[in-house]
Amino acid sequence: MKKLSLVMIAVACVLAVGLTAEAQGPEKGYGQPNSNLGPPANDACAAPIPIGCGDVVAFSTVGATVDGPPPTCGVGDNNEIWYEITGNGGDMTFSTCDDADYDTRLVAHDGCGGAEVACNDDQAPCTGFTSIMTFTSVNATVYSIGVGGFSGAVGSGNLTVTCDIPAELTSFDVE
Repeated sequence: MKKLSLVMIAVACVLAVGLTAEAQGPEKGYGQPNSNLGPPANDACAAPIPIGCGDVVAFSTVGATVDGPPPTCGVGDNNEIWYEITGNGGDMTFSTCDDADYDTRLVAHDGCGGAEVACNDDQAPCTGFTSIMTFTSVNATVYSIGVGGFSGAVGSGNLTVTCDIPAELTSFDVE
């Protein structure tokens, strides 16, 4: 009886591990999107989630599809999700640094389908091939921010948004 119970437990564990591995893809975080999950709500550049300075946004690119031209940094297609932010005229930084479980790649466009203004695929001193992207924004310009992965990698993490306040907004003359 003890041998039979042990065998049944071992078979159940193998089945559970096998199903979990299949749902995650060939390698955790580096598999292809699982079409059974469906795409994230912000899978298309035309349907971004609004974000702002100071936000920390939990994300997952599992199930994301390729939308738009490949970023100029890194290699391969980018199964990305999209966010939208309005520039304040200062530097804007977007980071997955040490805060994602896969090889991230970040891209910024001057609006959905507009010109690429910044791109980063791996940034020292970040570990795990995570990224930091900074660019100087133009006040009131709407930027599309893509979060994807190197060569189609997918996974989850947090996107941290920080913004510098432009000098003209921090200093002024009083008469």
